[in-house]
Amino acid sequence: MRAASGRQILVSFNASVFSREGTVSGIFGVARDVTEQRSIQHKLAEERQYSRSLVEFSPDALLVTNSDLILTDINEQSGRLTGYRRDDLVGVALASIFTEPERIREVVRRALETELVREAEACLLTRTTEEIPVSLNASVFKNDDGTVRGVIIGVRDISEQKRGEKERSLLASIVGASGDAIYSESTDLTVTSWNAAAERLFGYSADEMIGRNVAMLVPLARRAEMLEQLSAGSHTGKAEHFETTRQRKDGSSVEVLITRSPIFDSASKAASFSVIAHDISASKHLEAELTAARDPALEAAREVGVSWPT
Repeated sequence: MRAASGRQILVSFNASVFSREGTVSGIFGVARDVTEQRSIQHKLAEERQYSRSLVEFSPDALLVTNSDLILTDINEQSGRLTGYRRDDLVGVALASIFTEPERIREVVRRALETELVREAEACLLTRTTEEIPVSLNASVFKNDDGTVRGVIIGVRDISEQKRGEKERSLLASIVGASGDAIYSESTDLTVTSWNAAAERLFGYSADEMIGRNVAMLVPLARRAEMLEQLSAGSHTGKAEHFETTRQRKDGSSVEVLITRSPIFDSASKAASFSVIAHDISASKHLEAELTAARDPALEAAREVGVSWPT
């Protein structure tokens, strides 16, 4: 309808004919302004579309269950992760697509009690029976009267994270069991890790060294030499190997072979360094003894005219 001002008004119109003595006398009409109602409906439709877009484009698989833990909806990422189509999963018990059903039921029970569970770990069972470690976030949603309508479970694949943890654990075991002192240092020479062999070689515990400057291991007279070596090596981007002297906690010196390797960040820039210190004191001592024994022998041989291999 058009108002006197010229503005158009969206209306819902009901009309009925009324008669008098069998003859149509006129039409009775009721017009109701539904502009606001249609505006609200339009906004609700937009919000539903927006919410659905968030669900579909979520990087996580989203599983929706009713209060009986039967799947009622999934997003596209769920299909990609599990290998199942939506029609395959809707109507199926949530726990049936996990390797430990009771574990999943426990997560949901906790969500029903607290309304939210974060980062609970489980193992998803795909259509091809592949087992995928996942992290779960579960949230309860309710009806207007406060009764539980269902649960939304966000499922995130943490395979890479678990693989990285396993590799780090293996590396930590190797470093811990190594007979050589192994430690890491930042670009400003702050020690960031310290293995058991480093404690034995230098006498400092991990608590005493981590966070301290590695220069405390270098005799004062050789610190300038150390800084020159580090400056020169930092520009090559390659592992360095050199023999040098280091100082223990008790003040004694130890001869070591140092291997210092850069650790690069995602921008291929050296972010820190891994250092291996191998004790060569015994070999240096033996070398000195052999030299001390060889020199008199060479002198004696020259005196009697015997040629001696050098």
